[in-house]
Amino acid sequence: MPKQVKSESNPRLRGGERLEDRRLLAFGGAACKLMSDPVTPKEGIALGESFIVGDAEPVKRKHLPRIALFDSQQDLPDRFTIEATVNSSIDPLATGCSRLRQRGLQTNGMLVFDYENDRNYKFAGFDARRNLWLLGGRFRNRFYVHDRLREPIQANQTFELKLNIEGSRAELLANGELKVSHSFMALDKTNPLGIGVLIPRPTEFKDLTISDYFPLTKTFSDRFRTVQGMTEIIDVLANDQVAYDVDATLALSETEFDLGQASVVNNQLQFQADDARFGEQLITYDVVDQFGRIVSGELTLSISSQFPIQYEWNHDAPTDLALLQGTHDNLLTTHTSLHRLTGLELLEIGIPPEQFTMTTSVVPHPNNPRANGGGYFVFDYVDTENYKYAGILGGKKTAIIAELRNGRNIPLKSHFIGKLENYEYDLRLFVHGNQVRLLINDQQYLSREFPDDVSAGHVGLKGHRRGSIFKPLTIDNINQPSVGINNYHKVAVHEDVTLNHFIQLPEDAVIASASTPHGTINVKDNELTYRSAPHHWGPTNIEYEIQFANGVTANRTLPIAPGVNFPASAKLTPFGYLESDIVMNDYGFKIQGKEFFQENQYPLPFGGFESITNFNLLFLNDTLPKDFDIVLQSQDVNEEDFAKEPIIFDYHDQLNYKFVGMTRVIGSSRSSTIIGTIVNSTMYPDRTFWTIGEVVNGEERILHQARRNVNLHNNLSVRVRVRDNRITVFANSSRITSYEFPETLRYGTVGVYSPYADRAYHTLSILPAEELIEAANYNQQLNGEMWHISDNVIEVQPASEGLSVYMLPNTFVGQQQLTSHVTSLSNAPDEFANAYIVFDHIDNENFKLAGIQIGTQSIVIAEVKDGHFLPVRTKNYTMTVGQDIQLKIILQGSTVTLIAEEQEALSYTFTDDELLTHFGYATQKSPAYFKNTRLD
Repeated sequence: MPKQVKSESNPRLRGGERLEDRRLLAFGGAACKLMSDPVTPKEGIALGESFIVGDAEPVKRKHLPRIALFDSQQDLPDRFTIEATVNSSIDPLATGCSRLRQRGLQTNGMLVFDYENDRNYKFAGFDARRNLWLLGGRFRNRFYVHDRLREPIQANQTFELKLNIEGSRAELLANGELKVSHSFMALDKTNPLGIGVLIPRPTEFKDLTISDYFPLTKTFSDRFRTVQGMTEIIDVLANDQVAYDVDATLALSETEFDLGQASVVNNQLQFQADDARFGEQLITYDVVDQFGRIVSGELTLSISSQFPIQYEWNHDAPTDLALLQGTHDNLLTTHTSLHRLTGLELLEIGIPPEQFTMTTSVVPHPNNPRANGGGYFVFDYVDTENYKYAGILGGKKTAIIAELRNGRNIPLKSHFIGKLENYEYDLRLFVHGNQVRLLINDQQYLSREFPDDVSAGHVGLKGHRRGSIFKPLTIDNINQPSVGINNYHKVAVHEDVTLNHFIQLPEDAVIASASTPHGTINVKDNELTYRSAPHHWGPTNIEYEIQFANGVTANRTLPIAPGVNFPASAKLTPFGYLESDIVMNDYGFKIQGKEFFQENQYPLPFGGFESITNFNLLFLNDTLPKDFDIVLQSQDVNEEDFAKEPIIFDYHDQLNYKFVGMTRVIGSSRSSTIIGTIVNSTMYPDRTFWTIGEVVNGEERILHQARRNVNLHNNLSVRVRVRDNRITVFANSSRITSYEFPETLRYGTVGVYSPYADRAYHTLSILPAEELIEAANYNQQLNGEMWHISDNVIEVQPASEGLSVYMLPNTFVGQQQLTSHVTSLSNAPDEFANAYIVFDHIDNENFKLAGIQIGTQSIVIAEVKDGHFLPVRTKNYTMTVGQDIQLKIILQGSTVTLIAEEQEALSYTFTDDELLTHFGYATQKSPAYFKNTRLD
């Protein structure tokens, strides 16, 4: 009996071929052209112009891939698409393979790009027999597959292939569905494109086109928080991936929702939250491009109750509370209402905002005023086994911040408080994103910075198992802006600065109004222009209102910080008199004769305000370079005063900065003789103790300590060399120590801290690396006099030398009598305070004047000839710095009369026939105010 041959196991048969095909061919049947070149059209369309499709490139062996290149002269853009229509099976009639099985007819095809030669090219396509989508390349005659997708590919399935290339990234789509993608190191778009097959097959390609590629918009889920009754405008497209040449338009299929109403305003989503409901609201929006393609996106709104919320505990049964564990009830006393809790309860207010505060007091039971069981705030609640809490551990009289993680209690931070006289603990919890601060009795606090945001969970209270007693509870917003120095836009002092590039003004929106507590702000032609106040620098806020085309208005805040140029050298100056409703710091800095003071109180990151009297910061109008030096110069008879005046650097706010300085000085051995003192000061220098540290979230950390012997001689010059993230400290040219921080140090602000009423340091300089101090060459734009003119007030910041003169406009010419109120600011020993009224003005080198000299306690009439000040008549008059003094000038022919406060008069007759009545003001190196000027 002859042996039967199975075609499936016969290795001499080609894939899908039957033994009968061989027999048929042997007896003269039609040949099956299975292994051949791809079937390609003669031409295609590239960027609107036709191109020729060449024949398949010759190969050395018949099993190698067959590739037909495009003969296109078009320069390819950075982004383009190759399109082709391909069938997953060959045509059995055209190839003579009608007797093959369906599996044998399945084929492969690829789109070729960056073709260098037959040994180096890249491709993307499919292999229907192996159910594979491939994206790879051939490099030095070796195949590499970078991305693959295995999925069933049916026979006789038509694919509309699109190969999108953007830069060095390629992605293959079939019938609009992404199959494979990869980002190459580089793509050479000058190399030819083509089509082909990996395994020789008569795969038929149709409809070849090369066109511009406009990526489909890719949306990402957005989350936003708001409160009841608020109207928010949310730029949802800002978080979506939209190509630069795609015109994306926002559209809503639904506008009415359970928790509010939505609409589209200037291609942004506007949501009006309902006044009475809270929770989470999912909004689905559509993004439509210029080709009509639509992509859907989602925005999740977390709407919380409107703050503040107060729980007075004045009902028989607690309301708006969800009890999860234990028991709770209210206790009514003669003085207040209390809340007793033995377990865990949540406040039904929804998800709180990113910044909020909770305030209450934990007190003893009214029947046992010496037993306080403590109590806790609960925040970031997920479930009964996962939440965080902060409060008082009553039995141990300890404040604690802890976490319950998967049912396991994990203490994170604790601080012993001790026994209080009234056995009460006033607690205030601040939650600011991932930062938490627990304030106890407004004196002590704990803080903790978590790795993730802890404001996204529910909040509540937790009591001791024997009962915790809470006074009324208040939940409120922190109501603080971002207070870190890095959040403020740096601008120049004493310059008109345009701020529009700091704000993202929506299209068709206009700036309706603006205001600021420091300086002047003007709105003209929708341009916001700011000029700093004469003596202010450092953080401040600009409040402005914008109005959309549909009439809707919105308030915005722009934080800015005026400062001076780098490098800078500033001398410490005490606060004198200043026309300001806002309290300024006790000390400031003087640069080129101009005094600058910072606001005395800044908002804390966790809410509230803190006095910064002990801080003096030198504000710059740009970021520091990578390498720079800080030089602090001090002088004092008592060398121990040099201690505890550290240099502050990388300052972000009052609770986050770094410092380096001397903490202790032990003086050298003294002698009763001059020679002994000289010998001892040389042989036995001062012993100094130094500390490098940082304050993180309000907690001081000592990082490094050093002890060095230094000759002080009543003078100290500390130079801190900052090199990226490393500092090296020198004192009086002696190296002290060095330390390396994990982060760069150029983004914060530099300053000095001193707890003394009289500072020992006198000059702070920020210099380029290794440079000497040349104060006269720094910030020369501030040199010379500056007159600041506002409604009914004229202020002068004088030049460092000579007289500063300002002449009034023509409305003050022609009359014989002028009255003005003068306030002089400075009374330093070398710059006697003064202020004058100018008349008979010829030029700034020749004129006459009359006024006050507070340093010499006199009123004076004088003449200036060729720039020389020549007093002609003086009279004693008692005055003080900051005193508002009324001066009246009366001109009669060649006689001038000066009257101070309608009390003292001084007259003088000049040799001139007639005094000119062009009035003005002048000072000599002395700041002053001139107010309420009038002609009689």
